[in-house]
Amino acid sequence: MTELEYILENFDRHFSAFAGRSIVLHGSREYTRGIAERFREKYRFTGAASFEDVQGPDLNGVPVLRGEELWEASPEMIILTERVRHEEAAFQQLCLECSVRGIALYDMYGLDAFALHRDALSYRIIPRETPEMLAADAKGFDIVILEVCGTMAEIKGEGELVLRPLFRQMIRLLREKKTRLVFSMRKSFPEEPQRALLETLWGERLPVFPEEAPAAFFEEEGGALALRRKGEDLSLRILKERAKDMSMLYIGSAMPNEYLLPRYYGIHAILVLNQYDSLAPLLPSASPVKRESSTERRGRMEQRKQMIAESDVISFDLFDTVLLRRVTDPRDVFLLTEQKLAIAGIPCKGFAKIRSALQEASETGTIVWYYKNLSDVLGWTEAQMKQAMDLELETEQSVLCTRHDILSLVQYARSIGKTVIFTSDMYLSSAVLNNMLSALGVTDHEKIFVSCEYGKTKASGLMTAVRENFGPDCRILHFDDREAFRKACSAENIQFVHADPVYSAALLQGWTPAFRAAGTLQERCLLACIWSSLHAADETDGSDRSRYAASVAGPVLAGYVSWLCGNLMRGGYDTVLFFARDGWLVRPLYEYIRQNFLPEKLPASCYFYTSRHAAHLVCASREDVIRQVCSQCRGENLNARQMLEQVYSLDPSEILPEHEAEKPEEDIVKHYLARIRKTEKKAKNGYLRYMDSLGLKENARCAVVDFFSSGTSQRYLQDALPLEMTGFYAGNYKAERAEDVSISYYFKGNNDTLFRNFIELESCFSSPEPSVDRVDEQGEVRFAEEVRTEEELTELRELQQEALAFAEQFFRIFPSFPGKISPEFLEEVYAVSDIHMICGRPFNDLIGKPMSVKAWSSRPGPGNAGGGKL
Repeated sequence: MTELEYILENFDRHFSAFAGRSIVLHGSREYTRGIAERFREKYRFTGAASFEDVQGPDLNGVPVLRGEELWEASPEMIILTERVRHEEAAFQQLCLECSVRGIALYDMYGLDAFALHRDALSYRIIPRETPEMLAADAKGFDIVILEVCGTMAEIKGEGELVLRPLFRQMIRLLREKKTRLVFSMRKSFPEEPQRALLETLWGERLPVFPEEAPAAFFEEEGGALALRRKGEDLSLRILKERAKDMSMLYIGSAMPNEYLLPRYYGIHAILVLNQYDSLAPLLPSASPVKRESSTERRGRMEQRKQMIAESDVISFDLFDTVLLRRVTDPRDVFLLTEQKLAIAGIPCKGFAKIRSALQEASETGTIVWYYKNLSDVLGWTEAQMKQAMDLELETEQSVLCTRHDILSLVQYARSIGKTVIFTSDMYLSSAVLNNMLSALGVTDHEKIFVSCEYGKTKASGLMTAVRENFGPDCRILHFDDREAFRKACSAENIQFVHADPVYSAALLQGWTPAFRAAGTLQERCLLACIWSSLHAADETDGSDRSRYAASVAGPVLAGYVSWLCGNLMRGGYDTVLFFARDGWLVRPLYEYIRQNFLPEKLPASCYFYTSRHAAHLVCASREDVIRQVCSQCRGENLNARQMLEQVYSLDPSEILPEHEAEKPEEDIVKHYLARIRKTEKKAKNGYLRYMDSLGLKENARCAVVDFFSSGTSQRYLQDALPLEMTGFYAGNYKAERAEDVSISYYFKGNNDTLFRNFIELESCFSSPEPSVDRVDEQGEVRFAEEVRTEEELTELRELQQEALAFAEQFFRIFPSFPGKISPEFLEEVYAVSDIHMICGRPFNDLIGKPMSVKAWSSRPGPGNAGGGKL
């Protein structure tokens, strides 16, 4: 039985209940054709779509849908009938479109794709495993099957495999226990490197199953086989039949990516993903932040306005009610002040601790009293005491912002003629508080009742002072974020409204892991900036884009650039090259920091136009580059003519007819080597002229900035141009070998959610300009065709402006370099965020191929996936 025969035999069992529904088959290979031929009379196949170009109007009688035609057909279900590993961006985009549109998404084996994504939340990640853990999982099984490529071994470069130490140790443990081992070789990867790796690991050449099936393996303990995949995983069924009643465990990562799970053949599976699998969950958190609906929010606001209308005097607490601090703990203001004192040269050892202790000792003390005591302890002069107090006031002002929902109530109360007052437990005088409020545009109040001036807190008599000021018959309404003051208000016949505390509510709504991960002052402040930004704006007008800028793009930008500056402050670089297109958003923040905070410590920078396509042309005739290009073209199913035209820029008239339909093998490229060398020479000369136009000198030591990248462009350029390059990237994707290119990465392999969704982040950081097609012989930059719409580009520009504004504001408040914002902290921030925008990688800049049908989509919450509706 072939894989196709297996699928056709079981198709009815999986889908007969949906025979009357509108179904689109997604794929253009033999599986779609076979299903269409066998079942088109029984099932309502609306059409067939594919990630690839499909010739002709139909596939075995099922009409082909192209581009937006897929969505215009309004299918109720899409059945995936092709492997998607090489189309991860487009696949994730398809999932998101189906989620938003309420379309069920299944694979050809009857599995709900959305359920698989939810299951993937529990899949284990390779960097977090230990050999002992995996060996323990294998206990009790007769045969353990290990996938070679992607699981046991990382793929490094063309045809090179590097065994993970984790699996070397695990296999040693299993051999000691005489467990039978089967090594599953990937069909799409050259077999010889896999067999060579296994021979080195095992100490001898292993027999290949099913062609070679030594009886001793099935009859005795221990031993090993190499498994040659047939079809996709039909070989596993053959193995299961040969092993009869033996129990089997499969450990792999590519299998779930392709939706061909071993359990179809009665084999238990542990799915150990790497961070790049397209099956990895689109939703990073199983428990996202619960957001109040717009209807609920409007209802709550109308109720509060009604209460204001029925009152005479409206009192508002200040801090954490009308005003928010961009710190998670008010005492962080003292720590920030201590940093400024140190920079100013004022004695400050233990300042924050002493300052906190003084405030705890006297709840109604004034800031002047506190600083007189600090001066005595720290030995300040009168001038130093005044300067220190001014620095605290300056710090306090810098962290303040308004909370829109409450501020709008303040403005509403004044608009209908109500008396507005502020009532606060605070050590700052009403005059200082008035100045701070005025700086934030808050002037709609009559009076401030502050504890340090009355010698009483709200709990110990300040509310009594409010009542006495307005008389016994005045209807007073008080808004406060602390429920504890309800009793004091009730005692004075003051109506109390609890204004939900923003930060404590955030912890209850899913942000606790991020808060626990915030191990430094800078991380805590960044988290508070996120929370305050989400509540400082008008939520009724704020878009998902704005929320994403504040909760994802802005924080990631701030963390990455802080790390980048820390590395570059060590010196030794002549310039920083921000590679197109992913350096687009990073450079403005870098330059903002360099010019405003570190003008003498950071090198100047330039935006460097390049792309994989443009960079590969400078060394296009090299044998290793040809192999790499051909490998990718095979993955994209380009024929020889398409490859020669799109990648090597050959004129169609130059390509021989016999090369039109052949696969893009290396020997075909070598036939055109003379022509390719001419292109290579022009490309190199063009880049040399481009270097001159940027003022880059030969042998300049350049720091290279890219976002998520393997380093391919850097390797091509540094090998061909007289520049010394060291990369500082946000993250890697199937990185070049360390000996070929020098790159440091901010995000490492244990940042699972960030890596799983790197396409989302990369798309947000990408330039709104088109990809670079080439640098011509005169050194002029030539762009490829833009595949994004103007609407999508406008959305991108606005997102980037908001993310940049967030990051710049953060560094204005907390200018600490080198920064201490860990990628692990940002991982937790990203995982809890409830808004995610994704743009399927819009353009493959090596082959010039659009990668998705639509760019921007909102990510739905759990349970909204279309698959759950059938």
